[in-house]
Amino acid sequence: MIAWNDYLEKLISEPDEMDEITLSFDGGSTNISIPAIIKSSILMLDKMLQHQGKKHILVFPEREQTTLIFSVVRAIHNIKTGKIGKKYSVGDFIPGDKLKLGNAVVEFLGIFESQGKKYIHIHVSDTGMHSFPIATAPIFQKTDTKRPLSSWKKFCEERKVLEKRNQVISESGSYLSKLIQYKTHMSASVYYVSAVKNVKEKLADMRFCKEKLSHYILLGQANYEGEIINLGTGQMAGVPAVVFAPDLYAVSAAIENKNPIESLIIDISNINLILTQLDALDDILTIGVPVIFVTDTSNSLDLGELLRRKFDIWRWDKECITENLYSDCTTGVEIAIEHCAKQNVHYVKINGNEMTESAGILAKYRRKTQEQSVQIMDMYGKLSNISFSILRETVPISDMEMQTTCHILSECQDLLNHEKNYISSEEYVDYCKVIDNYRRIFSYGYTLNKQKALSDTIRENKGKRICLVISENGNKGKTETYWEKEIKDQNTKLEVLYPSEYYAASNEKYDVTIIVGWLRRAIMRKVIFSYRTTSYIVLLYDYENRWKNHDAQNWKIALKISDNKTIIEKSLGSADIALSSMKYISEKDEIVPTEEIATEDEQEEIDTILRENKFRRYVKSGQKSGNEIVDAVPVNFVGGYIAFYQMGHEVVSATNIIMQESEKIDTVTPDKLRNGDFIIVRETDKDIIREMADLILKNNGKSASRELARKWKEVIEIELLFTTPKQFYENLVAAGFSKGYPTVKRWIENDNVIAPGQIEDLEYIAKVTQNQVLSELMEEIFEAATIVRAAHIQAGRMLSDMLKVKLAKELKRYGKIDPFNFWEPIEINVDDIGTAKILKIIDVGSIVPVDSSDTNRLIEE
Repeated sequence: MIAWNDYLEKLISEPDEMDEITLSFDGGSTNISIPAIIKSSILMLDKMLQHQGKKHILVFPEREQTTLIFSVVRAIHNIKTGKIGKKYSVGDFIPGDKLKLGNAVVEFLGIFESQGKKYIHIHVSDTGMHSFPIATAPIFQKTDTKRPLSSWKKFCEERKVLEKRNQVISESGSYLSKLIQYKTHMSASVYYVSAVKNVKEKLADMRFCKEKLSHYILLGQANYEGEIINLGTGQMAGVPAVVFAPDLYAVSAAIENKNPIESLIIDISNINLILTQLDALDDILTIGVPVIFVTDTSNSLDLGELLRRKFDIWRWDKECITENLYSDCTTGVEIAIEHCAKQNVHYVKINGNEMTESAGILAKYRRKTQEQSVQIMDMYGKLSNISFSILRETVPISDMEMQTTCHILSECQDLLNHEKNYISSEEYVDYCKVIDNYRRIFSYGYTLNKQKALSDTIRENKGKRICLVISENGNKGKTETYWEKEIKDQNTKLEVLYPSEYYAASNEKYDVTIIVGWLRRAIMRKVIFSYRTTSYIVLLYDYENRWKNHDAQNWKIALKISDNKTIIEKSLGSADIALSSMKYISEKDEIVPTEEIATEDEQEEIDTILRENKFRRYVKSGQKSGNEIVDAVPVNFVGGYIAFYQMGHEVVSATNIIMQESEKIDTVTPDKLRNGDFIIVRETDKDIIREMADLILKNNGKSASRELARKWKEVIEIELLFTTPKQFYENLVAAGFSKGYPTVKRWIENDNVIAPGQIEDLEYIAKVTQNQVLSELMEEIFEAATIVRAAHIQAGRMLSDMLKVKLAKELKRYGKIDPFNFWEPIEINVDDIGTAKILKIIDVGSIVPVDSSDTNRLIEE
């Protein structure tokens, strides 16, 4: 019986093509080997696919680099092991095809046979046709380049260079030469679903064996029409080894277009995004290709929908991580692995006194406020904001804060007195107690217990590099100034970060992470399971301990959902190796602490209630002048603005430009909006890109194109008056339509789909609806859609350029825009359109029913 440690050591030391690969993520300055955890996972996955089906989830301590490395290396491993075949035959070329050999471009003319030998004919620019035996001919790559043909001399030079290079690589025993030779001749692709923009940026700096990855394998990108676009230079054509896709709908569309797929790897950066694509996932699962979800610990706690689909889950946790996986500790991946294996979370419990009493009273009445007056809602919101703020404060309260809060408390007392006759006497007394408690706290001479607790904790960690994580609404400058002064003689380095800043911090920068309180569950999960440090310390008032116990209990249950023991027994062992799974025999749970555990996520529920109370007059407004009630996503912006966006509506995001992650704007649907995003909005319900595109069409004498391009959509809208979307799709399939339901669903629901990508799609629509106008004007409609689409692309570019110029001016005005602490609207003037605002999102709510007249526009509160 071999122990797990010994098995893993044997697996890592087993010679494999992965051992010869080096990687760099800084343009080649620093080279690393393939992390042992990735090599182990790929070899283990081979056995899991062989013995336990084709649906698996791999959970790593780190996700950012791990998922990309895993996907690329697995593709190369699959080529080496034959799972992805190499298809090369000169006979597959068609006369007139352009072929590449190195940097030389030739034209394929055909094949002829003479004296029992087959010869290939090629055409070059200067000496016409040349022939040579196929048996000794180099391996050509297919290309769709627009470059002119090369000269015969250039061809011969490139051939010598490639033959010499391949000889050197072959003599070294490397498998890489075959990757280059068969670059455009793969039988299928590994599809990798992730944020394509981020992947492109990583690929730009990534070096694979000291070359760009595209030097060895063909890379592609799938769009929503199922087309595969070449990502590399040189205009190669063929089946890419790896295809990057933004979501499962793009993968589904690519499969519908008959693009060959060997396996699918999905990066779970946010499980909620996957939950919106389950219909596409179910379609893909019916094909029978391996589907592998890859994620990290923090994103692995809500996998219920995948587990219901019978996915097996392997967790790399402290139970199965051995020193072999992080012994070098030269990379961020390995450091995260070590932090995971050695993580220690310590809770400093503090007496909350008046804060605990007040927090308990506010939690007690949270639901009741939803049935009460606007005045009670207003009072409750103000008191809750004070409660959350003071629970997480670690520095003395300033005079200005005392005055401001006391004024708010007086307003709350006035509101309470006004509503006294409409609430119970018990409720009135309780609220008075809350107000009195906060008046005591916000008075001269009151000392916060967390202030002393943090001081003691810093002293206990003297000489270490400490990161203090404060709440997203905390005062960073004030906190930094106070604690820098307090610890200046302690030889301790302290840095204060907001949660969003902490997520992006290096895991080599700090020794200890201190969190000022139990922040919202999603934040605590990302902070603790980011493994930025080994040691975590959380300061907790006694009431916050209820929230911690609730969340920690749920996480413990989720983290126990693992198939490690079963995978070891069914897949990793063999007739020759009996692998011990003793490590995974269930042990008795620790005794549940006696502290009170919140039965629900109180913080999240209070946040939701406060948000819904704010939106209540819109949600409860009823139907106006015949307008329909629709579902919409409520969004809170800085500056007192709110908006309700319907799911089919797209908004213009400037987040990547402001965060300096890209030079282009994006259009995103409401379900993809996140706190901290920057959105370009107008006070009207008009789409700024559409307005700019319409202006472009008008200036080019093409104004009528918009109306004509929409005829196909009008036909579908009429058809849906008499049938359901699902039945309409089934009718299309019966007529010969081969794409999946997600494609048709997108046509129906997304207002920004100008037209289907292929004219054949319009033919099917016309056939099913028997619409004479669509049949007769089909080519004109498709051409009009092409013109409108081009105008939208041009408008997007114009707005991106305009935004870059405007933001450059703003940077001068503010000195530096801090995306994490920026609360002012930025106004931009768009020529011939008017004024638009760039607003930061501070809250995105759950879908609510509202009057359609209140949707897709900016509302100033």
